[in-house]
Amino acid sequence: MGDMAGKRKLQPASTSLPQSIALICSRLRLRLLGRSPVVWVVLALYLLGSIWFSTQGGRELPHAGQASFGGLGAHEGVDANGGVVRMRGSGSPQNPLLEDIVRRREASQALCPVQHNASAPHRTGVFNLAEDMAQGAPMCNANIPTTMCEETQFTIITMSYPGVDDAKLKFLGPQLERRAQWDIVAEVVMVWNGDAQNLYEREPYKKYFKDMPKFRVFEAKTNSLMNRYDPAIKPKTAAIMYVDDDGPFQLYEPTKVGFERWKQVSNRQVGSLGRHTPYLAQQTGSVEPSSGFNPFCNGDAVTYHFKSFPDFQSNMVLPSFSFLHRDYLCYIFSPAFRGVFDFVNDHITRPDDIAVSFIVSHISGLAPATYPKRFRRADTGRKMLLYQDAIFGGTGQNRTWIKHRSDALTWLATYFGSINPGSTSGWCEGRPEHVHAEPDKNKQNIKETCTPAYPTSPYEVWWMDGSCPTPGHGSGKEKEPIRPALLEPNPGE
Repeated sequence: MGDMAGKRKLQPASTSLPQSIALICSRLRLRLLGRSPVVWVVLALYLLGSIWFSTQGGRELPHAGQASFGGLGAHEGVDANGGVVRMRGSGSPQNPLLEDIVRRREASQALCPVQHNASAPHRTGVFNLAEDMAQGAPMCNANIPTTMCEETQFTIITMSYPGVDDAKLKFLGPQLERRAQWDIVAEVVMVWNGDAQNLYEREPYKKYFKDMPKFRVFEAKTNSLMNRYDPAIKPKTAAIMYVDDDGPFQLYEPTKVGFERWKQVSNRQVGSLGRHTPYLAQQTGSVEPSSGFNPFCNGDAVTYHFKSFPDFQSNMVLPSFSFLHRDYLCYIFSPAFRGVFDFVNDHITRPDDIAVSFIVSHISGLAPATYPKRFRRADTGRKMLLYQDAIFGGTGQNRTWIKHRSDALTWLATYFGSINPGSTSGWCEGRPEHVHAEPDKNKQNIKETCTPAYPTSPYEVWWMDGSCPTPGHGSGKEKEPIRPALLEPNPGE
């Protein structure tokens, strides 16, 4: 999916003032009148006004359009192909969560050696966080629940587009079909970035998707990775679980463990494919002692590290089998995050996963939470899990791709001004497998690990003790298997 979106079309260079006036005169057949001072003044004022309007329009969202999801006014952004992307809401910055983001940004800059401008330069312009937050996120829930123990099901959202070949759809179909049978799945939604008729006419759709239980298609008119976060999808459940169309795919048991973790920390992003982002900083200390966010100054460098999925100190998670509360979709598509939205669609790696992790962690003021992606037994596809996004570009130039990912991390860290402290509660916390170690050989500065890396059963995981939220850690007591009888064991799944 790395080539899904194209580059933004650049605007042609502006013509000079005399050339523009001459062109206007020619078109209006006013060459003779052009010698009149009055005509010259009128034309000059008209041209200057046009130039001012075009420059101001680059920072502001277009005017309100038709009513959209939740009855909100829809604004229009531009995707990487120049298409229209509807962004929910308008006006009203009165949201305490957005105010927290600005306050954290200011606190971070106060810790830098030199006061830096709260802007993040990019080739399409300069995005200013304070100005963007002032655009507001109207009607977005400022009280996302911290726990949702009563939830029993979640919505699976995957995404594809007309350029995908049938082989990938043939692979995806059985994977989704199997998961649609799970008792914990309420619905399966495919976001299709283009004309849905293209999908309906394909043989894989007719074979696997057409009669799949709980399945529906959400048609997106533009081609953007951000479309999977569109609130217009209207998920049935509070919990969303994302799945990439090319995998990786997890078995039932680790997914159930992940869902149980999300129920206990429902205002966090929860995932099994975490990433730690080590960086060289100009400053030390925490932005806020209570949050542990690390200040980030202009000139700091972040490295995208892809060789492991740490249980502790994960600053972001990859989309596949990650959980998110649906109320965050309103924020992601709001005017407040227009700058991030545009950046993702314009960047060569389309880093929606990095961007969403930044957005969610800064709205919640919390790092993501992690859960184990598998158990210690035969498991196919492990090598793919470890290195899938390292070869995401499909060109074989892995180092170049990782550099681009690191550049995206640096831009987003500069924009927000701080990085969350990383996940603090791995599956082994409080158990014998919890090891406090020296920084690892890959220079990630990981100081806590689970050794062995994966549990042998769900009931070695400290939060699987049957209570929500879990009062204690690491009970380790035996329980009945959680796999439903209708699901056959399938280690090759």
